Amino acid sequence: MKLNLGAGKAKIEGYINIDISEECNPDLVCDFRKGLPYASGTIDEVVMFHVIEHIEKKFHELIFLEVKRVLKSDGVFILTFPDFAKCATNWLVNKAGIREFWEATIYGRQLYPSDYHVCVCTVDGMARKLAQVGFDSFWQGYENNSQIGMDCNGVIKCTKVKVITYEEALRETVFGD
Repeated sequence: MKLNLGAGKAKIEGYINIDISEECNPDLVCDFRKGLPYASGTIDEVVMFHVIEHIEKKFHELIFLEVKRVLKSDGVFILTFPDFAKCATNWLVNKAGIREFWEATIYGRQLYPSDYHVCVCTVDGMARKLAQVGFDSFWQGYENNSQIGMDCNGVIKCTKVKVITYEEALRETVFGD
């Protein structure tokens, strides 16, 4: 089973699309800041595409711990967000002559009440927080937006730390499984 947290109207086929807003018509209406209605270790993959920057930082650790709880051992978590350092630098130098675009990457588009960015996110900072709560096997980098020819949106792909028994660890050490 796969979850798309904060799906909004961008539903992904093959995923359970979850959002707090009924107006988005998600598969499941849920405020995942308060938890997810799934048993521990039952989810294969969780994605959050351009959602975390809309959620107050005080909830990030709780959300990451909840994602870790529901993921299976070696389950995958993919997180994307505008990297504040890159976006602010691009705004300052007016990269590609699109200052309003860079401002929207910093503050959100502000088209409706939840379309604001409420916290600073950077790839290094998010990777540190994810590692602190028990994720590993990181790949971190940036989306390549070919329309503007730059990579300002951070991407982190990580896995839940695999929990193994002492016997499994011994077998892997001795036999190289």
